[in-house]
Amino acid sequence: MFIFRNSFLLFVFLTIGINTLFAQKLTRGPYLQMGTTTSVVVRWRTDVATIGKVIYGSALNQKNRAVVDEVATTDHELKITGLEPNTVYYYGIGIIPNGTLLEGNDYYFKTAAKTGSKQKIRIWAMGDMGDGSPNQRAVRDAYMQSIRNDNRQTDVMLLLGDNAYAIGTDEEYQNNFFNIYQDYFLKNNVLWAVPGNHEYYSGSRTSRDIPYFKIFSLPQNA
Repeated sequence: MFIFRNSFLLFVFLTIGINTLFAQKLTRGPYLQMGTTTSVVVRWRTDVATIGKVIYGSALNQKNRAVVDEVATTDHELKITGLEPNTVYYYGIGIIPNGTLLEGNDYYFKTAAKTGSKQKIRIWAMGDMGDGSPNQRAVRDAYMQSIRNDNRQTDVMLLLGDNAYAIGTDEEYQNNFFNIYQDYFLKNNVLWAVPGNHEYYSGSRTSRDIPYFKIFSLPQNA
């Protein structure tokens, strides 16, 4: 009986280990936050808690720098610093210890230009759009076609509020925002968001304990 019990425990430990190594699934993102001239935040979500990392570099085949989660988590939020202004960087997101999860030529970001510089910028601003409707997808597709036609980078994606209907729950953000935009836009354009009244329907209007504040990385001293 002693041998059987230990064998059973060994089986349990091996099963847990295998699941930890191979069962990770990307469920949200990656999406880019808090872009500055020298830094950016990369966020994503996995179905199980893992130690995540971001590898990055100035060329697609030269991602020779990395930042790593301090603890295992499902909601990964890693800040890259020490970057050059107005520069394109390529990145990949990975899981320790079993290697890279996602990377490719459409996984990139561009840092902001220096303050005072003069150049054209493009802002895609949307409000009241997160209802999961055919109209929402049609607007997305029309914008994607327009930027393909003139081959210009979008510098800022701005959400003006009421970003996920009806009450701004995490599930509604997943279904009516991330599932619609993440494979088309979020992986290579910095996203900024402000809340509307629908974001607060799931909690107090004076509380920060609502999904909006957990989903987005936001300036703290603005």
